[in-house]
Amino acid sequence: MNDHEIFSKSEIESILVGEWKSPFEDIMYVFSNSPSGPKKDSLNLLVTNAKSGNYFLTTYNLVVENENILIEIGKEKLLVKYLINNAEGKIIHLKNAGENLLVLMKL
Repeated sequence: MNDHEIFSKSEIESILVGEWKSPFEDIMYVFSNSPSGPKKDSLNLLVTNAKSGNYFLTTYNLVVENENILIEIGKEKLLVKYLINNAEGKIIHLKNAGENLLVLMKL
């Protein structure tokens, strides 16, 4: 998962809560620690585009698979799983199955 340090699921949960921004896009992610309704262990995630002012509320969930911690973002057919590839300081690297990398910086 992380070349420098291995984090537990609870450590990642506490790191994630708050506001994050992609340095390559005008998109902000606000990870909360408040439970969303229907899916067990899902938490609320607000995604906003700073330029357009568009936003939507979705969910995220942390899952442990084969000693890796994954974050599932979205609901049902729009669900995307990201491997938490690196979590150092105020930067997190997430990689999905299509090898797309999402870099987030904590605000």
